[in-house]
Amino acid sequence: MGSFAQFGPMYRRIQTCHVARGPNGAVEVLTQVRGADSDIPNLADYRLHPAILDAAIHVMVHPTLTGNYDSELYHLPSKVSSIRLLRTGPLPKTVYGYATLVNWSPDAITYNAMILDEQGAPILDLTGIDVALHGHRVKALPTRYEVVYQPLGL
Repeated sequence: MGSFAQFGPMYRRIQTCHVARGPNGAVEVLTQVRGADSDIPNLADYRLHPAILDAAIHVMVHPTLTGNYDSELYHLPSKVSSIRLLRTGPLPKTVYGYATLVNWSPDAITYNAMILDEQGAPILDLTGIDVALHGHRVKALPTRYEVVYQPLGL
């Protein structure tokens, strides 16, 4: 994720990531994420700690999925259609983020995602996550001009 974002150790939780590309542009992503651990001091204050949520969906903004390798442009989550917390209680030591591509456009990519426990039981369901393109694209100049000094004979 070093392509555009640098995170502290608490937010660097992704252990493995697998991307499957199918026919007609279908994309599925499975990430293994460190869940409840001693490096999150205030874990009990949350139903799902932001560091764990971020890691579980972070792959959606990675250049491997967005196709954007321009260092001046980046994707960020901008909208979620629905969020359903399906389980409460302590989180396991390992969780999995599962995401499927729903729609792609030049300005945004839409996914559906789930966070699952070690047995594959859902913890959180996220529908219609838009990751929008941000930044400034520098366009190449089609023509360049050179200023040349020429004395005029008067």
